[in-house]
Amino acid sequence: MWLVAKFSIFALIAISVNLVGQFITSHIYEGSLELFVAMVVGILGGLITKYFLDKKFIFYDDASGIKGNGRKNFSLLGSWFYHHSYFLGI
Repeated sequence: MWLVAKFSIFALIAISVNLVGQFITSHIYEGSLELFVAMVVGILGGLITKYFLDKKFIFYDDASGIKGNGRKNFSLLGSWFYHHSYFLGI
């Protein structure tokens, strides 16, 4: 049950980071691509936050550096791009 609570709390934190990132970005950049830039910044902020919270507190992965995280981070970036490319219209 504790694992479900941690997943839920981390999801709420990631959602908050996403929304705050979008809000700040939309106030800083007011151009023709405002919505797109705000969405990308928010999604990346939430994704990176969730990745590190899960890595540390769910999977207890202490790997660090390029050798320890290189393959994982590359896979994560590819997965993000694949799943969000349709939504972002790329």
